Amino acid sequence: MVVIALTAVIVFVGYTRPNPFGNERTAHVMFRDAGGIGVVGADVRVDGARAGKITERKREGDHAVLTLQLDRDVGAIHRDARAELRPRTAFEGTAYVDLDPGSAASPALGDSVLPTSRTRVYVALDQALRFAGPSTRQATRADVHALHEIFAHGGTDGISHLLRISPALTRQAAVAGHAARGPGGQALRGAVDAFAATLHTVSGSREDLAAAVRDGGPTFAAINADGSRPLDRTLAILPARLADLQAGGTALQTVLARLDALSGDLGRGVRDLPATLRQTRPILRTARPVLADAPPLLDALRGGIHDVARSSAPTRRLLRSLSPVDELLTSSLLPALLKTTSLGAPAYLQFINLFQGGGGAFRPYQTAVQGNAPLQAGPGHFVRFSARFFTGAGYPLPPCSALEKVNASLAATFAKNDVCQ
Repeated sequence: MVVIALTAVIVFVGYTRPNPFGNERTAHVMFRDAGGIGVVGADVRVDGARAGKITERKREGDHAVLTLQLDRDVGAIHRDARAELRPRTAFEGTAYVDLDPGSAASPALGDSVLPTSRTRVYVALDQALRFAGPSTRQATRADVHALHEIFAHGGTDGISHLLRISPALTRQAAVAGHAARGPGGQALRGAVDAFAATLHTVSGSREDLAAAVRDGGPTFAAINADGSRPLDRTLAILPARLADLQAGGTALQTVLARLDALSGDLGRGVRDLPATLRQTRPILRTARPVLADAPPLLDALRGGIHDVARSSAPTRRLLRSLSPVDELLTSSLLPALLKTTSLGAPAYLQFINLFQGGGGAFRPYQTAVQGNAPLQAGPGHFVRFSARFFTGAGYPLPPCSALEKVNASLAATFAKNDVCQ
């Protein structure tokens, strides 16, 4: 029994040839199509370097499951890992698996199979060109011929120069690519997926796009009229117009801000309007009879206004006739009445006092003999009136010499009666 057991162990080891000191691990990945994988060179690459090989392929439904034998230094494969089948050259050849092990924050994949949602298969060149019709194939041949002309006339020098500066460009592109991938390395992939979905949607409207392109021909021809000079002029004045538009937009924004504040006030006014209308309703009911009687009043006012209009011409004539009187009053009488006398009071006050004194002189009075007897109307005070009181002439008397120049005999008579001096 011992010999039989040892023989079985030797046969198993000889058949499987396990390497207990090996440094490899396995992972299982599902692809929609694995037809591009060859028998030779079916290796696995991580970050562009060989990191294992494909040891097994099997069919599972409509897909293919590959078993990857990976080097130990690759590390653990996580559930957010990604795998892609890529061709070795631009013109296809056998494919290899480009593996991204995933992030350490994700759980380990273990013996699970990485699903097709995390894998991609490249599109073969013949499949990519199947959609092309005769015109597309003709255009492709023309492009290849143009590339041949480029390489034949100094294009290789440019490519050599590009290869010399490519390390610096690659370093810069690596930084840009890392930034483009975004947090978690999914931003760029999501953008590509969204762009693919957009292209898929656009491809469903090929007829509409073709019609739009055909209709756009006359438009582009009109834009290109006169050597595109009108378009050039438009583009030249566009910055200034945009600046004016921006200034106008700023002013409009200020106006809208003010209107916003005004709308708040208007809103409050509208909310208060019902209460105001309720308070106004009794006033309107009271004013209704007044408004009913208003037409006769308006008719009367209309007649009065008409009469005033007709009397305006006579009134103007009357005012013009009073103009000399006004000039006389303002030039002589009023200044004389306002002139201050020797007593320090205006002349018109002295004139009023004169009549007040006369009135007091004519009042009844009681004598001392009458005492407390009942009031009897006496003869009044004794008042002496001179010629000055009746004629207005008073001291100082006018000079007689001035009268002599007019009438000498009249001047002698006035001097004799003390009318002049």
